[in-house]
Parts: sequence; C-alpha cells; structure tokens
Amino acid sequence: MQTTAITIFTAIDSEQPDPGPYSEEEFTKTGTPMGWWPVLAGIMRMMGLKEKAVATEASKKAAFKIPSVRIFQPSNIITKEMRYGWLDWTVFKFHAVFDPWLPTRYHSVTTELLANAMVTDSVNILSGRTSSASTTVGDVGEDGATRFTYGYFVRIVAGEDVGEKYTEL
Repeated sequence: MQTTAITIFTAIDSEQPDPGPYSEEEFTKTGTPMGWWPVLAGIMRMMGLKEKAVATEASKKAAFKIPSVRIFQPSNIITKEMRYGWLDWTVFKFHAVFDPWLPTRYHSVTTELLANAMVTDSVNILSGRTSSASTTVGDVGEDGATRFTYGYFVRIVAGEDVGEKYTEL
C-alpha cells in the first residue's frame, strides 16, 4: 500500500494509552437502561479502541506500513441543528458561556472547523508543506500517532507551523 497518511477523528480523552477490550460479560443484556453517563463513558472507550486499532495496524507490517497516523480529538462538536433535543441545547449553551474559561483542549468545535482542520492537514501532508512525521503541530504518542485537539485545529486552519513550502496540489 502506498498510503502517505491516515486521518481519523475520535474524542478528547479517549481511554489512553491502553483501553481494555470489552468482555463477554459486558455484552450480556441486563434489561436495565444504562443512562447517558455510562453511554458517554462507553463512547470514550470505543474511541480509544478505535485509536489503538488504527495506530497498531498502521505500523504492523513493513509492506503495508502507513508512515503517518493523524488523530483528531474534538471535545464537543457543535452542529447547526439540535439532534438530541434538550441535551444538545444545554451542552451547546454551556460551552458558549464557559469555553473561554475551559482549558483549550476542551473547547467546543464546530463541524466546519473540524472538517477544515482535517482537510487542511491532509493537503499539507500531500503537498509537502508538512512532512507526515512533523511534530511541530500535534502531540506524538508512544504509538507513533499524532493527536490533535482544539488548539491544534485552530493553528492548522490558520496555517501555523506547516513549514515553508507553499506548493499547490
């Protein structure tokens, strides 16, 4: 495979560095509703497992090695429509008020900013503006994957730390 990079998005604070796989017991139907907090925790665990699977498989075999794994980790994704009723409304309002006081990694992100950052990062890698192994933007984990949070999304879209080449694709 001649892939230069693979880009995925997961979630902020996915169970790192080693989320545990689900056991058979955890898949047993209980008949009791989980509630929203266990569902949210389960999503974080799934996102961590997704990160682990992609990073592990991308570096496994020399013939299929993908040199760069880019993982975008948004906190709360703000959409133009309310998909989940009062919960969306509450979370969106909370972040609108408290984002300035929250650590940058937990700032909410619009779908437009997230998509723009992911596409811009890919264009930068494919055009040579940023090497696939660049560590000037993002945090490189022990698994070799580069992870990006809100502050990095803004820097990528603004064109910061992408090198000095300005070649169009």
